[in-house]
Amino acid sequence: MKSLLLLLATFACTLNLSGQQKDKLLYWSDFSKPLGSEWLTAFTKSKVKNGYLRGAMPKNATHESIYQLELEPYGDIDIQVDYYYDGADSFNISMRDKAYKGSHAGHICRLKVFPEKIMMLDFKYGYFSNEVRAMKVIDKETKKRLRKTFKEIPYKQVQKKWHRLNLTIRGRKMTLAINGKILGSFERAGFAHNHKNWTQLCVMGDHVRFDNLKITKPE
Repeated sequence: MKSLLLLLATFACTLNLSGQQKDKLLYWSDFSKPLGSEWLTAFTKSKVKNGYLRGAMPKNATHESIYQLELEPYGDIDIQVDYYYDGADSFNISMRDKAYKGSHAGHICRLKVFPEKIMMLDFKYGYFSNEVRAMKVIDKETKKRLRKTFKEIPYKQVQKKWHRLNLTIRGRKMTLAINGKILGSFERAGFAHNHKNWTQLCVMGDHVRFDNLKITKPE
């Protein structure tokens, strides 16, 4: 379904981000079949169609759509997915630890993709931490500290075209590449959380297509 360009981009990105390591496959799907029982979905009118997952929110939904996998625990991780931006407000790849009680719903970190920028966010020590969420008013010092928990990367999406996204976490460092080109990295303590086990694709608005999802971790 995808062009030779995407295949070459994957090869280049694998060399750049992961080196020659041996990886353990945690999940792979080309969405040629309906979502299986391993998926938990919420706030969604999604469906698998024509060999891809169409991610979208229902009109009256109060939360972004969620497509969640529970995987064996991981610290370092490689996530590859093809995406086709088609009008959504944003989409994100989120990582959670269902046993962690120090943040809202065990949120640890997130990569959020907008039409004109991309954000890398440490939620373990950032806006989703219990400490911050308990504040009725966020004081100036806390706001200053919170600005260090995320990074914004200017990037204008080419809509209605397939792209390949590679997200890598190694210890405290998150690295992002699109179509084989590294766009940036960010180091945060929260990224090094070594027991992430819920992985989510989430969509705000309507809609984004996903295909060829591959999740691996170093052995």
